[in-house]
Amino acid sequence: MMPYADTSPAPQQHDAALLAASLAGDEHAFTALYRRHSASVYRFAYLWSGTTAIAAEVAQETFIHLHLRGNDFDAARGELRPWLLGVARNLVRRQLSARHAETPTDFLDENGLLPESLAGDPDPRSDPLHVLLDNEATRELHRLIRRLPSHFRDALVLVDLQEHSYADAAAICGCEIGTIRSRLSRARALLAAALTAKART
Repeated sequence: MMPYADTSPAPQQHDAALLAASLAGDEHAFTALYRRHSASVYRFAYLWSGTTAIAAEVAQETFIHLHLRGNDFDAARGELRPWLLGVARNLVRRQLSARHAETPTDFLDENGLLPESLAGDPDPRSDPLHVLLDNEATRELHRLIRRLPSHFRDALVLVDLQEHSYADAAAICGCEIGTIRSRLSRARALLAAALTAKART
């Protein structure tokens, strides 16, 4: 199941109504939700993990979760997309933890991360986002982002790379807006310091 752009007709039916119809067995409603949100989920998982394989798996598992546990979503507490990204956030962390646990420490780099040769998709050309980001400067930036502590990476990916609001990022991460602001500030500072150090080498 690969993500693709939203092609549902305008005006779009509200997510909550589509979800209710989906949970009642309407496959077209579920497909509409998938078309509307899968690209955002996939992009988040890709930017967070740095691998197309994990991004594709997380996107698929997120919508399986929606299908099986969609009743957990409460429209009174926020919109569906932040809820989906919260699910994806947990799944991508679990995927990376499992990969680290299954990989001998000899195969991890000095920061405890999977090298690009192990973490990446075997055929990067299969993913258009990877092709778009496929230049040396951007690859290096992405490697540095992957080395940020997870809570700082959350803020940077959600706000700076995916352009979510502070409120949405806070909802996804389960924290206060002020916490997102401080984490983002720290993430930017760490990234700038890492880029400066890299430029000097």
